Amino acid sequence: MFKVLIQLDEDLIQKDKQFDLSSIYKDINTRFRETNCYLLEQNGDRYIYSTEQSDQALSNLFIPSFDIKELPWFKYVKEFFLVHNEYDKDEWEYEDMKKDWKSN
Repeated sequence: MFKVLIQLDEDLIQKDKQFDLSSIYKDINTRFRETNCYLLEQNGDRYIYSTEQSDQALSNLFIPSFDIKELPWFKYVKEFFLVHNEYDKDEWEYEDMKKDWKSN
């Protein structure tokens, strides 16, 4: 199974007032829905998206993820991981998708 975990720095977004927090979350949801992904779990400001289409899971999750990395509000993302357990079903691996991002 593959998932994407995204966590925004909500306090900083609200403090800077450059972007509307609810608009960012709507944008995230829309981008994942366009590739047949859905919100699997929300815990506070941590959102986890997944897809039922296991044969297309990586592409369905990567397409919106790459798009999100190009958006001006991405600088407010605290955590952005591809999470999977394809090798060992009891152990989840977290691959940092933010590490290569360069802030403007």
